[in-house]
Amino acid sequence: MLKFINYINKDFEQQFEPDIKKYYQEVRKLLPTLPKDIKIYFMSDGIIHGMYTGGYAYSPEIISIALDPKATNLDMLRSQIKATVFHEAFHIAHNYTGQTGPFYLIENALQEGSATVFEIMYANSIAKDLYGDYRHHSKSQLNEWLNFIKDNGVISYDEYRLFAFYDKSDDIRWKLYKTGAWLVDQYLSKTGKDIKDFTNDDVVTIIDSLN
Repeated sequence: MLKFINYINKDFEQQFEPDIKKYYQEVRKLLPTLPKDIKIYFMSDGIIHGMYTGGYAYSPEIISIALDPKATNLDMLRSQIKATVFHEAFHIAHNYTGQTGPFYLIENALQEGSATVFEIMYANSIAKDLYGDYRHHSKSQLNEWLNFIKDNGVISYDEYRLFAFYDKSDDIRWKLYKTGAWLVDQYLSKTGKDIKDFTNDDVVTIIDSLN
């Protein structure tokens, strides 16, 4: 059962409660370890650049979701809500939440990358053109980001924000997500595994292969 525990723009957000319930039921069929009961907390910030939504797996029981109240294309918004629910539910299924960290940077990259690949595969997410789109970066650039990830363990939140979301110094977004998705896609191609069956053991396997 889903319980909605906080609103920012209540009248606007409440209209999407049935959609969120439906999307969570759908993702539970793909990820059966997910809890039946979950709480949804609407938050005021975190909208992803180029989207109407944002999300955060706050804890194993709470998904935070941000919705842009200025969104005019509600069909597109619903599609992005589905992708957000799928992404954050994938994190909860892997016990990767704000309350279960901190995590090493390589874990961050692989957990975010795998959740991104999952939402693209199973929710037809626009992420394929945003934080999951590593294909227009050269292999040398991706390896440069990978080396940064490997050379750093737990970094400060300010450093993380620059690397994960947006670095003004080079005007590049989502280095962490793109590197993670690149690594996960390579692993899935090599093993033939479906992303819905990707586990934390696979994260360890990838990390071991990089050492």
